[in-house]
Order: sequence, then C-alpha cells, then structure tokens
Amino acid sequence: MLKPQLLKLLSKLPNTQEVRQRKALLMFVGFEQLASKIDWQGDNFTFFAGLIEILTSEGQASLLEFIDQLIESPWSGLESGERLKSLRSEIAELEVAQWRRAFLGEVDGSHSRQHPHLR
Repeated sequence: MLKPQLLKLLSKLPNTQEVRQRKALLMFVGFEQLASKIDWQGDNFTFFAGLIEILTSEGQASLLEFIDQLIESPWSGLESGERLKSLRSEIAELEVAQWRRAFLGEVDGSHSRQHPHLR
C-alpha cells in the first residue's frame, strides 16, 4: 500500500497543477534529467502516477533520493513533510522482493503489468 499512499500525498502537493510548476519542482529537486521521459499533461494524480512509475523504473535509490529532496523543498509543508519522512522510512526498509512487489508490480520475479507512463 506504499505506492498508493505516496501517490495520494504527491497529488495533493501545492503549486503543481501547471506544467511550468511541475518542471520547476523537478528542477528544484534535481531530477530534470527525467524531463524527456515525463508526460507533463493531465491532472495531478495522472502526472504523479507517471512520475512515480519513472522514478521506480530508475530504482529504489532514485525514488528515495527524490523523496529526500522533496522533503527539503518549498513544496513540502510541515504535515506533508512529516508524512513523506514516514513513507520514506517504510520504503527504505523494503527488501528487494518487497520493493518489486510494491512498486514494480512484480509477482515472483515477473512483471504483472506494463509501465504505461514511460515514454
């Protein structure tokens, strides 16, 4: 349930409704190298679902680094920052098989679905 919790939290971040705001967020947290892979359009839920897919395809360390940088950013308020810290701790504690199951949709080493948000 970590992925849905993270998506719910990210989709409620302030100042992320417009493409320019989303690009500013990615630049601020140091992930502008992913810009060519991201679908910037759609509502916040759709945008962050795609971003999570891209980050998780880069690996657990990439997702954790994104969360770390987001916690320190102006986009993260006190309440959302505390929740992000809690989720980050839970994600960091996942073993490889748990990570794959929770974030990559793998069951017994095989993918159960595709990554529709990757370009």
